[in-house]
Amino acid sequence: MKKTLILSALLLSLPSVSRAGLDASKVAVGGGLGYSIPTGNFHDTNKGSPSLAISGEYKIAERYALGLEMAYNYDYSIKDSQKVGSITDGKNKIWQLTPFVRGMKQFTLYGKNATGYCLVGMGVYSMKSELDYSGTVTSDSQSKFGWNAGAGLMLEVAPRWSVGLDLRYHNINTDTYNTSFLTPTLRASYRLK
Repeated sequence: MKKTLILSALLLSLPSVSRAGLDASKVAVGGGLGYSIPTGNFHDTNKGSPSLAISGEYKIAERYALGLEMAYNYDYSIKDSQKVGSITDGKNKIWQLTPFVRGMKQFTLYGKNATGYCLVGMGVYSMKSELDYSGTVTSDSQSKFGWNAGAGLMLEVAPRWSVGLDLRYHNINTDTYNTSFLTPTLRASYRLK
């Protein structure tokens, strides 16, 4: 419920952009649908997870923007090799709230405006783990600092609308080991003005 309220507050704050003295032509909002692939130790115990993301950014210079992304990877099921003894099932879920800085280069691709970019971000990742011990479910959650880096390409498909792909690497300093994953994502973005 708390996460729904945060998302609602972010969306409701969009009309206040002009009142805050921000140039609406420099503001973009967007979302993405991806698939998160565990790497390292996290890969040893978990399968991949679908990923949903929303973001907003403000262009601070011709080639740079500051932004904030909220993403949810909601179904890292444990691998069959982890179902030993009385453990019959389990999954992990990860929420992230990560500010980022994006560097970008605009160019023409097949007669359309395109933007290539790279970005780095850091913020809070909240991970919830659930294990099923023959019908008795236990859960644990932790919120930790993490960082991400990635690159992508967006193509303008209509005035103010762009779609594209990106790939990001995430690393979270969790209690048991470093939790890391790659997330290829299909993205859509809308410039407010």
